[in-house]
Amino acid sequence: MRKFYLLAVIILAALGVAYFVWFRQAVDPIAPLAPRFEEVPAFVPDKDTRYLKVPDKSTFGEFMTEQGVAPGVTAEIYQAALSSYDLAVIKPGRRIDLKYQEQNLVKLIYDIDDWKQVVVELLAGKWSAHKQDIDYVIEKKLARGTVASSLYEAGLEVGLDEGLIIELAEAFGSTIDFSMEVQSGDAFKVLYEGRSRDGQVAKPGRVLAAEFVNGGKAYQLYLWTNKDGKDGYYDEEGRASLKRFLRAPVAFRYISSGYTNNARYVGGQYQRFTANHLAIDYAATHGTPIRAVGDGRVSFAGWKNGYGNVVTIRHDSTYSTTYGHMSKILVKSGQSVSQSETIGKVGSTGFSTGPHVHFEMIKNGVKINPLQEVQPPSEPLAQEEIAEFNKARDSYRELMK
Repeated sequence: MRKFYLLAVIILAALGVAYFVWFRQAVDPIAPLAPRFEEVPAFVPDKDTRYLKVPDKSTFGEFMTEQGVAPGVTAEIYQAALSSYDLAVIKPGRRIDLKYQEQNLVKLIYDIDDWKQVVVELLAGKWSAHKQDIDYVIEKKLARGTVASSLYEAGLEVGLDEGLIIELAEAFGSTIDFSMEVQSGDAFKVLYEGRSRDGQVAKPGRVLAAEFVNGGKAYQLYLWTNKDGKDGYYDEEGRASLKRFLRAPVAFRYISSGYTNNARYVGGQYQRFTANHLAIDYAATHGTPIRAVGDGRVSFAGWKNGYGNVVTIRHDSTYSTTYGHMSKILVKSGQSVSQSETIGKVGSTGFSTGPHVHFEMIKNGVKINPLQEVQPPSEPLAQEEIAEFNKARDSYRELMK
């Protein structure tokens, strides 16, 4: 009997404690409550869509077969898309979405690149296709950095995408030679488009504005879409940032730290006082594209003694440029060329110790140092555009403070 009473007391005590805990939770506003609903994710997938990526070594036909799409349907989609894009050249790793309705495929969306996609959909029983911009959520982001050894490495250190670094260098292509003129301690600010898609961070978009302080002098540029609908970069006064001549005959992407382990130049920098080397040598891997630094006409293209395969471009009655040691010449004498047009490939022909391009600039018949030549400023935007440009410039300035 005593054991029975003792057991009853223990049970009553346990019930009392349980009630007290329950009561405290019921009346205490600090006590946590279990959530009734799960948090909705930023991206809610369409349950009727398969979000896929093109596998390695897969053709469009093979990919569609693996997804269970009938060959006849695949052929119809392919033919419909041809007016917009050739799906035979789909690339591994690219996103491709397949949308179904009652287990029937009704839409295919393929990312052509980071900007555009082709959409093929079944409308009124017939497949049709069109291109469209990829829908990103875009926000403006600012990055700042200081150069220790190269712009490329400094950009990566502050989280800039490789493509953004290259775009930045190319935008300043007539102002700064990032392989020769950058100094330790140079600083930069970059305002750019941060992008996300379906709740995931995506590759960033365009450089919107930038400042680079080189040797204590600050240079700025701003993105502007002109009256012809063409995007370009302009300085503080609304003048095109790309001037008559580029600073280097090899694009930054081929000579930055991320693209070659070679020295930046062969045989030293511009040698002012040596009669046999009044030029700048840019090292790059064999076959790297060599570009014309300005518009002009090819006055010579062929073999010339120590130069090996060489091209000379006459830009006007004052200037000409020469590009030596090419592995391959891609232009002919008398041919007109445009700024940035590829005129040959890097090699080691003639008197050369390794693959590089020997670059000379001649002014009034005398070889000069292109890094020291001051170019006249570009013409400013038309008067009817300058007011709107100034507004955009000022808004970018505020964001870069």
